[in-house]
Amino acid sequence: MADLVRSYQDQLEEEVGEEIGRTETTLDAREKVVRREESNLGNYVAEKMRNHLDADVDVALMNGGGIRTSEQYGPGTLTQRDIINIFPFGNRLTVLEVTGETLRSALENGVSEVERLSGRFPQVAGMEYTWDMSNEVGERITEVTVDGDPLDPDTTYALATNNFISGGGDGYEMLADAPQTLKPVNGPLLSSLLIRRIEAETPIAPERDGRITVKNANWETVAAEKIPLFA
Repeated sequence: MADLVRSYQDQLEEEVGEEIGRTETTLDAREKVVRREESNLGNYVAEKMRNHLDADVDVALMNGGGIRTSEQYGPGTLTQRDIINIFPFGNRLTVLEVTGETLRSALENGVSEVERLSGRFPQVAGMEYTWDMSNEVGERITEVTVDGDPLDPDTTYALATNNFISGGGDGYEMLADAPQTLKPVNGPLLSSLLIRRIEAETPIAPERDGRITVKNANWETVAAEKIPLFA
């Protein structure tokens, strides 16, 4: 039995160690980046979530705490093991219908605990936002645009996210009752989605493009109040 288990382990190690593609830029999964500011890896993940379906999806939101390892990757080879390590939780893609008011509340939640390096920080696609660290919690989001237009509190937007966030995790309770146009049971695993996209698009070269703007950042305060990595 031990020999049989070992043979399966060897086979698995060989498969996950295979190259799935290459990156021409350094993919940034560092905790101090994905949990407080724009990350090129966060951009890539959110874009692939938003563009997975043929149907129109306006925006995507990925919690920075769902991007693990706190490492940088490349430029160079990417393997299945890299992606599985970065996205280890088995989260699945979900698409919700939310109002602009709800979306803004979600972003406020996302920047509410940056001082603690909370995993709720939002990496996004399809929208740009500005937040001011010197403002009171709940009033930190100063500007939001969707596809270049100001966020309309009364408009309904299609939001791609993961099932942890859509279920109210990381303080996103405002999303828990939102109608789901793609339920988690029908959505792909994020790790599988990313592996397939990297294989199809290699070489990839995601960049930061200014979709998240931070004002009055005090990163020394962030470092002083850091919470454990598992949160």
